[in-house]
Amino acid sequence: MVIKNLCPDGVTPIWNKSQMESSLLEECLPAWVRTSYSTFVETISDSAFPCFWGTIGEQKGMIRYLIVSSLTDPILVEHTLEGIYKYIDEVNENELLQHENADLLTLVIFFPPEPTVLTVEEYAGQAFDFLNALHSLDAVSCPCHWSADPQSANWSYSLGGCALFVSVSTPANQKRRSRHLGSGMTFVITPVEVLLNKHGGENSSIFRRVRQYDGIPPHPNLLIMPGNGKVGNELTVQVLPDNNDSEISFDFQYKFKD
Repeated sequence: MVIKNLCPDGVTPIWNKSQMESSLLEECLPAWVRTSYSTFVETISDSAFPCFWGTIGEQKGMIRYLIVSSLTDPILVEHTLEGIYKYIDEVNENELLQHENADLLTLVIFFPPEPTVLTVEEYAGQAFDFLNALHSLDAVSCPCHWSADPQSANWSYSLGGCALFVSVSTPANQKRRSRHLGSGMTFVITPVEVLLNKHGGENSSIFRRVRQYDGIPPHPNLLIMPGNGKVGNELTVQVLPDNNDSEISFDFQYKFKD
């Protein structure tokens, strides 16, 4: 089930760049969505923003958007899952057709701002509950080459049979500026396989840019890729605190699928 007024055409939950920009001109979306989108684009378009893949993806129109107006409404969980399935379909189609910008295809999910800014840990709790709700509705088992055990180094969060990396940005990330993308919580999602291809290790230019942009060293979990020895639920779903001395683990609630 999808929410018609949160779809650009009343049917498909996913928005592209031109559709989002048209909605800004026509003011047909809630003010918080317009603000979230404008802030996101302004932030990642900054030449100093560390993830230049995101910057290039936005410039080339390869970012897709989902609007989720409630973290707790079951219908919106269904709406989000349908949107993620559409995104995965496009990922697979681009790979099949060998689209030159396939690795730039990214999904961004906007959530509305809270009345007052929460702590990073409180946003993490909201994010984890929502991701578990999506998993509980997902009818597809995890990819066969990934473990179903979140305590395994070879586990990845997955939906629709696709292993996904979920980066959670929050308004509470004041020091870690690269994880502050607006006044509401934001998910940035990409296939894990794409991330593995882009990850250049601790000395990569992205991590040097993270250090410069944030003014603090990258969190240790950013430097480790899935399958490299650390439990998967600390790597493929990431909510990063503003210090490097602690970490926030995803409490994944596994649901057996036939």
